[in-house]
Amino acid sequence: MKAHRVLLLLGFFLIASSAVSFWPKASQFFAVDSCLDSGGSYNYQESKCDFMQSHKPPVQLAAQSSPSLIGLVLSAAGFLCLLLSLRASRSVRSNQAFNATARKRAAR
Repeated sequence: MKAHRVLLLLGFFLIASSAVSFWPKASQFFAVDSCLDSGGSYNYQESKCDFMQSHKPPVQLAAQSSPSLIGLVLSAAGFLCLLLSLRASRSVRSNQAFNATARKRAAR
């Protein structure tokens, strides 16, 4: 398998992995947002909307934000692999065009 295809597949895999690592935080964010928009208070311990009692959000710990950091690193690595794949495929096409032109000149 050519290097640019490996980089392309690796890039897509890393971006998909970052989406999977972001999903729990994103789903909780949207659940809290819709609860607050409807006038409720989100109970973080039970993960549900409460219209009777007010709840405070928990203190953000570094351990809670680590999936977001991991997702960010995976996403950045994935985009880097995609860019390298694009550059590698362009250089392969450029080399093929150069070789074809050189062969035509040599045949004359």
